[in-house]
Amino acid sequence: MLHTPMTGHMSFFKKCRTNTPFGKDITMVSSIFSLRDLGQENIWRVLRTLEQNSLPPLPANLHVLLLADHTKTSTLSRKHEAALDALTATSAIAAKHITQLPDSHENAESTANTFLFLSESTSYAAFLQAEEQTHLPCLNMGCKISDPVSALADLALLRTLIASQAHIPSTQEPLEGLRIAWTGRADTGLAASLIEASMYIPFELFMAIPETHEPDHSILDLALRAGARIFLTRDQEMALNGAHCVYAGASHTTQSTPRTMPQPIILDNGNADSPLKEALIQEYCPDAFVMCPDAPQTGNLSPALLEKAAQNNLLRSTYYTQALHATSLFLASQKDAS
Repeated sequence: MLHTPMTGHMSFFKKCRTNTPFGKDITMVSSIFSLRDLGQENIWRVLRTLEQNSLPPLPANLHVLLLADHTKTSTLSRKHEAALDALTATSAIAAKHITQLPDSHENAESTANTFLFLSESTSYAAFLQAEEQTHLPCLNMGCKISDPVSALADLALLRTLIASQAHIPSTQEPLEGLRIAWTGRADTGLAASLIEASMYIPFELFMAIPETHEPDHSILDLALRAGARIFLTRDQEMALNGAHCVYAGASHTTQSTPRTMPQPIILDNGNADSPLKEALIQEYCPDAFVMCPDAPQTGNLSPALLEKAAQNNLLRSTYYTQALHATSLFLASQKDAS
């Protein structure tokens, strides 16, 4: 078993149940680093909240501190800041960017309504330190080992798209039987969160992954033991065949170093190390919803595929802001109930 910062992951559940705006008899959650902190019931509560045309407003006196590594510039951190800006524009909340953790006494006046959002460079150890030092509800906006908000946003978007199709009965759960194809490197926070989500939501996840960029073995092992429908391959064709959604990730990049694996999960050879070709999508899943989570690193994709993914990514950005709103609302309800 590969030891990673997520191995031995602690839950932020509180051992009590109470009434909240998200329903009765709900397990309390103090902070969210990964989808496992929410658990199955709460994941579905958040997804159903995202069905609403207009989300309930956040508390007017809510203060959000965004802790990010401002020594780096990346699309991910800009995405987080843009989402937070959109959230403050539509809700009467205050947001402040910080570069170091505040002490709990510094928030004495607003502790009851202050959240700490952690962005991009967060490790699990840093997340634990943040919660222990500040005594604030903490939310992981997405980092290299976990990206729960993006996973919830994408699943909510797919759920809406599928539900809008005429042949889908209103009594059927839209995500039931959904087949997601992931191509390219899977050592990312979003890949880890989708693997976690497959433990709680009945979709299939087919991953065509390069040997040097496999997903976290510990999370994968946990999901498979829980009965998640995850299939790993080196062949893009096998992953794409019949997919309803395609994550066209980067096959490789010079901007990061592959993790050292004790032994590859998949021993056969294939074309997962090669750039994804549009012709493969047209042949195996022409109607699939295509997304490029690593847009700046996907220059090896065709212009037509990138244009299609860019349009879809605009929808993803909207849903990310809504998912950030919904998870913030969820944490606020937990704090009020406690």
